[in-house]
Amino acid sequence: MTAFAQESPAKAATPTTPARETSAAKPKPEFPKIIKKNLFATNDLRGQEAPKIEFGTWLLKKPETKDKVILIDFWATWCGPCRKLIPELAGWQEKFKDDLVVIGLSDEKPAKVLEFFKKDKMKYAMAVDPKGATKKALGVSGIPHVLIIGTDNVVRWQGFPGSQEDALTEEVVKKIIDADKARRAAAEAKKADRQTSKDQKRSSDSSTKSDKKSASDSTSDSKTESNSDSQTDSGKNPK
Repeated sequence: MTAFAQESPAKAATPTTPARETSAAKPKPEFPKIIKKNLFATNDLRGQEAPKIEFGTWLLKKPETKDKVILIDFWATWCGPCRKLIPELAGWQEKFKDDLVVIGLSDEKPAKVLEFFKKDKMKYAMAVDPKGATKKALGVSGIPHVLIIGTDNVVRWQGFPGSQEDALTEEVVKKIIDADKARRAAAEAKKADRQTSKDQKRSSDSSTKSDKKSASDSTSDSKTESNSDSQTDSGKNPK
């Protein structure tokens, strides 16, 4: 496995009309573009649904990942570039704690990773999968290797964090989080619009049925009154 380290006469003043301020619409947040690069993995999952992630054994408490972007770091205690990345990962976890879950995933033995974990006081979730199931499924050939998955379970970034073509930075992480939030907000608004349309249709149908029933009742009452008048007239004695 490969590890990576790698002025004119004055004129009379004339009054001017202040220009009306216009509020420009903010650009819609977008996910990072997929850049051609060496992934150091045989399977490029960017823009695709993420596979089932086998986390194996959690060293401490399993993190809550619902409605959060997940960053998975495939690493090992013996990997220099992996250890160098730890402070950055911890910093991102702290800064984006409401929207991001960072998970370190090693294929080493639990005891070895736990010892390193406690010694370096790593401040994000950690799991070990000695079988390396997920790493094998991705075909990871070099570590550290990072996978960032949105709340829609789509892979939004993948590869070697120190890539010169596409480095993983705080700006990139924030961009993914902002775009994910915008996508969720748009989906929720669309869902709310559909529900409103259904409610309006249901209300309209109910109103139509009520109007028809009122018309039917009115017609029935008219017939009853007519029959009653006829019976009254037929019961009168002729003069």
